[in-house]
Amino acid sequence: MQDVLQIFLYSEDGNTYSFKGSLYEGALTLDGYDSIPGISHAYGDGEAAYFYKFDRENTQKLIEAFQTEDLLESIRKFYGGKTRHTEFEAFCREHGIEFEDGDINLRLGWHYIP
Repeated sequence: MQDVLQIFLYSEDGNTYSFKGSLYEGALTLDGYDSIPGISHAYGDGEAAYFYKFDRENTQKLIEAFQTEDLLESIRKFYGGKTRHTEFEAFCREHGIEFEDGDINLRLGWHYIP
């Protein structure tokens, strides 16, 4: 069974920010989606998706660092309804928690050309 929780979803100045977390078989994945039309110079059309992935061992370290039984809710509280990725990454580094991260521009995806 997979647990999923919306960490935050808000709009500000015409931009939309969404971030959710999921736990599956003891491993945490955090997925975000931003729609920011004003940053087209950096991301094509201003739509980007990003992720943080934690293996089981580092998910357990995160549970211990938050001292919680409900990791997704603790992360939701940490973010407080807004984007705090820099602070979250620093929290992970301070506690020796490793993760994989990345981002993609949604409009510059794969294209099949025959």
